[in-house]
Amino acid sequence: MPTMKPIVNLNGSSRHSLIEARKKARLAIMAAMDAMRDMAPHGRDYIGNAEALGRDAEVFSGRMMALRQMEEDILSEALALFGSN
Repeated sequence: MPTMKPIVNLNGSSRHSLIEARKKARLAIMAAMDAMRDMAPHGRDYIGNAEALGRDAEVFSGRMMALRQMEEDILSEALALFGSN
């Protein structure tokens, strides 16, 4: 996923506020990932239907991977802002 690359300048948001916004977003994504773990497919909910369990496990995995990727992208943005001049 492409990352955002704001340019820190005197007329824009401060470096601190840009980084803090990303920290806040990362924490929210991490909280969402924790909440998602509670809805992970479990075999006891698919008795007699292994195909549905497999399908839903793939859906769940895709959702978690999307959140993980977003969290990593936002971390990358924050680190780039922290290291920029």
